[in-house]
This record gives sequence, structure tokens and C-alpha cells, in this order.
Amino acid sequence: MAGVGPAVKIHWPSSCPGQSEAPEMTPEPADGLDIDSRGTKSPSEKKCGSNQASDEFRAIECSGLSLLGPSTGGGGPFGITFRLGRLLIAASKAGTYRCQRIPWVEQRWMSSIQIAKDAVKRPLRLLEYEPRHLEGVAKLCARVHGESAVEGFLGRLRWVDALPSSKEPPLRYVLARGDEIVGFLAFVPMRYQVGKEVLIAHTPAEYMVRRDHRFHGIRLMRESLQHFPDCISCDDVEATIKVSELLGFERVAPVVRYSKALDARVVLERVGMSWAHRKLHRPISLAMATLDEMRSHSTRSIRVGRAFRFDSRFDELYESCLGQEGISVAGDATFLNWRYGDLSPHASRKIGVIEEGKKLRGYVVFHRSRRPGDIGRVLDLRVRHQEDLDAYLSLLGYAVSGLRELGARVAWLHRLAAGKSLPKSLLRELGFRPRGELWLMVRLDKERHSRIAKDPDLWAFSFGDFEASFAGR
Repeated sequence: MAGVGPAVKIHWPSSCPGQSEAPEMTPEPADGLDIDSRGTKSPSEKKCGSNQASDEFRAIECSGLSLLGPSTGGGGPFGITFRLGRLLIAASKAGTYRCQRIPWVEQRWMSSIQIAKDAVKRPLRLLEYEPRHLEGVAKLCARVHGESAVEGFLGRLRWVDALPSSKEPPLRYVLARGDEIVGFLAFVPMRYQVGKEVLIAHTPAEYMVRRDHRFHGIRLMRESLQHFPDCISCDDVEATIKVSELLGFERVAPVVRYSKALDARVVLERVGMSWAHRKLHRPISLAMATLDEMRSHSTRSIRVGRAFRFDSRFDELYESCLGQEGISVAGDATFLNWRYGDLSPHASRKIGVIEEGKKLRGYVVFHRSRRPGDIGRVLDLRVRHQEDLDAYLSLLGYAVSGLRELGARVAWLHRLAAGKSLPKSLLRELGFRPRGELWLMVRLDKERHSRIAKDPDLWAFSFGDFEASFAGR
């Protein structure tokens, strides 16, 4: 192809001075150029032109291109890419060979050089968050997640500030280079009931690092977590989970996401029949709704009513569900009114309850997301007795019907793979199918707390209690 230099072969020498097992790249011979078996020019050829690379790139010689490069650059894939970029750029500038320039390699190299210069002039500092950092953190959020995410992010900060179980302001940390914020990490102090003891465990949330500083995110997490002996998290990003394990977290059990189609368009798209939307989705959606109604009415007549706030009946239900040995977020009425209150990302939630006199048999909290996709989430589901399948079925049927009326096309429900949660057979009966998973992870200081928390059968899990649900607007 015109304008493209000779192909490059990679050879792996058995040993190289100062390096171990590093590759060398040797150009294929071009027209009129004799190259012997070692890749060097024959003596009959004239030497390379006067436009040579500088001494910094002495690895680029007439004998070929070497990935060894100068002594700088480090090892591993990043170091190899770094050195390869320098060599290709120098070779193309020197004119020694007809090398094709690779823009993304050159761009990565130049970015690395700029970051190194900035690190000397403006070193990174880990600082406790102060109100003066708000503008810089908002700009970071816009850069990482987009302008549309800033409003929700600032709303969540105000919401966490109103947390009733926190006697002090929640701790937040920023990574700053000069006056510029390049990283941010916030912690939410959550009150847990571990047996008969109360434990304040911090949940890392609102973690973001600028893309060109993402390697410093580990430092941000490591140094921030030194202030908190007890932490509990729920995450679905495998890279973050691996880093958390390096920092002392342990996996408890997977949290499986179950999905149920509420609109026929979702089903038609899934089976490759998008063309049939206009003609078939209405009658199929009606049939799906009718089938769900029949399932919910198949139980003994259990009436599910609507509640508007969490009152003292929720306190009594929560206390009745506590065991001698068990762990859960302290889900009393005070917590629930904060979690789903006016400042919450889920302030438009709906509450369904089953009443038994002046007590509650169970309740469900659900919410339709404002994000694209019209996703409905079942955030909280609790019944007085775990074996009360009729209550589970009635509350879930009420939530599915309510989400369909709100316009949700898909319903999501998260279930801890073990522990005190509703049976999988019941979810299958209602049409829920597994679609991905998160991991519940803990890092607790006291041995007794850690022993209980690492046993998934002792958890009374509710997805709405964890940071993975906070941003689901």
C-alpha cells in the first residue's frame, strides 16, 4: 500500500543487557536495501543519513528497532507501550526507516510526558473535602459522567448530609493537583445491627477519578480507607472489586440481579422481532399484564394497601425481624424516612403494605427510574416471617402492577444468593430471570463482627440499603 513503510517483525532474544526477555523489532527489507540475518545493513550500503535520532533514542540504529529503549519507562504493558511510542516517533522523525506513525501511541506518549511534568510542578495531594472544593468536584463529575449527571450528584451530597445516624458530617476526600480536582471519594456512615450490637460501618460511594489520573485512584482509596476500620460495600465493577480485595475487603456472597419484562417491546427486541413493535406490542403487553394479575390473585385474598410515610408500625416490624445472630442495616422508620424521603434520589417511590390489625405483615418499596430505559426497581421488600410466601407473592405482584402503571418497561429486583431472602422458585414463578450480579463485600475490625458478616445466611439483605442503588434515579 502506498505510503506505508515496511512491516516490522518482533524477535524475542534469549537475553539482553539490563533487561529480561524484551522483544526487538526488525524492519523487513525495502527495495534496494540488503539486510543480513541479524537485521543489520551490509557494509556495501551507505550509513544512515545525517538526520539521526538524538542520543536519548540510541536504541534506534541501523541494526533495527529495539523495544529496550533508554533506561527509563518501567516494565509491564504500560512501560512497553511507552517505550514503543518513543521509538516509533523518533524513528519517523529521524527518517532512518519508512515507519508509519501511529497517532494513538504518540498521543499516549505525549500525555504521559505531560503528566510527568505536571507531577514535578504540581504534586498530587490527598485532602479532606471542604466546601471550597464543591465547584471543582462538580467539574470533575461533568468530565467523568457528563453534564447531565451533575444535578443528581449534588442532590445526593445534600441528601447524605441529612443522614440521621451521622453525628458528624460524612467524610469526603479529594485528589488535587494544584487547584484542580482530579479525584473524589465520599463515604456514607451506615448504622448496622449485628446481633444485639450497633455498628457504624462506612460505605464508599461517589467514587470518581479523571481518566488520565485513574492509576492514582488506588492511592485515593487506600489512604482514605485508613480512617475507617469498618467498611461494607456492594459493587458490580470487577476492577473495583479486585482493588477492594487488595485493600482488605472480603467477598461475602453475590447479589443477583433479576429482571422481568413488563412491556412486549422488550421481549420482541430480545428475540429479534423489533419490526413487529407497532402491530404486536399492545396485545402482547395486555396478555402479559393479565397473566401477572392472575398470578397475584391466585393467593388467598391478601389485600395490599398503599402507605405514604414510614410510621411506628415499621419500627415494630423491623424489631420483630431481628435475630440473636444476624446482620442488617438498621432499617427502622427513621432510617426509611431518610432513605426514601424528600431529599432522596427515590423521593417518588411508592410503598405497599399488608396490615394485620395495628401491625404490618410486610411491605414493599418500588420506584421507576427517570433514566432512559424506563427501568423499575424493587428497592426494599420485608415480611414478618420468611416462610410467608403468600405475603411475598402479593407484595411483588403489587409492585409489578404499580411499576407497569408508572410506565416501566422492565422490573429489576436484587436478591442475595444466600441469607434471609425470598425463594428463587417464587421469582421464577413471577417471571423474573437472573441478569448479572454484584458482590457484597465487608472489611470489619472486630473478629466477632467479621465472623457474622461473612456468613451470608445471617444477612437480612435489602438492595435499597446499599450504595449501588443510590444513583439509580
